Amino acid sequence: MKLSPALKKILITLILVALCGIAIYVDAFRIEPKRITVRYETIESIKIKEDLNGLTVCVFSDLHYGSFVNRERAQAVIEKINAENPDVVIFLGDLFDHPGNNPPTESMQNELIILLSQIQAPYGKFAIHGDQDLESAYSSEIIDSVLYQSGFEVFVNSSFDIHLAAEGKITFIALDSQLYGTLEPYSAFLNADMSNYNIVLCHTPDTIDELDEFDFDRMLAGHSNGGQVYIPLIGAIYVPQFAYKYNHGTYYVNNHLLDITNGVGTTNKDVRFLAPQEIVIYKFYHKN
Repeated sequence: MKLSPALKKILITLILVALCGIAIYVDAFRIEPKRITVRYETIESIKIKEDLNGLTVCVFSDLHYGSFVNRERAQAVIEKINAENPDVVIFLGDLFDHPGNNPPTESMQNELIILLSQIQAPYGKFAIHGDQDLESAYSSEIIDSVLYQSGFEVFVNSSFDIHLAAEGKITFIALDSQLYGTLEPYSAFLNADMSNYNIVLCHTPDTIDELDEFDFDRMLAGHSNGGQVYIPLIGAIYVPQFAYKYNHGTYYVNNHLLDITNGVGTTNKDVRFLAPQEIVIYKFYHKN
């Protein structure tokens, strides 16, 4: 039977649509969850001293080790981080995947300690809690122990400074996760030197709405994994509590820049689409 030109066009269109669907499925479920990208950001400010020019801070979040992220995938993340030769490394929370329901075995803990210990950062490795880190008192103890043994210093509702020389400093204000944690911004900001360029670290991005009365330059968050699946005009698909309002990319909130990283792992489903796994490299420079 000879097909009419119109029917041929319809058939070709259906075949192309089917092929596109297959390609998207393969990319989302087989390729993207295993691909780690590097996003580069430059921060310039008159508050950044010249002796800090070129300071490199690597930020990563949401490893979710255990369910989908195994040793091989975590090793790929660490190799990406070390390839950037960062001065400082900051982890924004959610080390294991739902450790409250699936406590990591001693073998898994030791495996991750060995992996995270490979991260090189001459001026320090720092971390804050994510919501999944705080699912139970037991899981919180495990996460703190693994991070400590890996060379990370954990901060909760407090601040710390990064400096390469005596004069210039970057101040980080570390807030607890608003989900399952205890948010105490007054304690966190209490001893922060606001004359420095200062950055709020908080796992839950919607927390920025609780900080109207505080002065800071930027906030970094994770938690949403960028939605894991992000569809233009529709938005993020994975939207956990305290990431309902802000969950993908950057936002300006009351003159503060909120930067949300997509994280380096997956949770619930091992899928990614238009929300690539990433580590973020921030370079700091003085602005005249």
